[in-house]
Amino acid sequence: MSKWLKILCLTLFTVTFFAITLVVYISENDLKKFGKRAAVDPIKDFVEETRTSTKFFSKIVSKSQWATMTYNDGIKKVTFKREITGDVLNKFRNGEQVFVLYIPNDYNTEQFEGYSSEITFPFIAFLISCGVLIFVIKRKEVKSI
Repeated sequence: MSKWLKILCLTLFTVTFFAITLVVYISENDLKKFGKRAAVDPIKDFVEETRTSTKFFSKIVSKSQWATMTYNDGIKKVTFKREITGDVLNKFRNGEQVFVLYIPNDYNTEQFEGYSSEITFPFIAFLISCGVLIFVIKRKEVKSI
């Protein structure tokens, strides 16, 4: 693969990871600025989903719980579906109040209070791709005999 093709591919990766990091950061910032807090109605039931996949000759089983929940935004009842973690599920089971943060009149922005979107992975991937890109640009080509 030529040096310029490597640079082009790495630049695309870098720009993609930067864009993902920026979108996650902006959505988190908007939720902090414009977000409202609402109590989630107790869930009646949830669906447990089990996925089995095989990678590198090993079997990977992952489980996730999904629930359809509602909250009152002051005008109407809003219904949303989310994957719920064990912590949130335990709060519901123990009868504790669970809150969501949401942006009014913006579809699908609900996020459980105390939890945030994961910005770490795209940011680290962006930094790594920047480092590799700089390394490839500065590296001198070795001529083969």
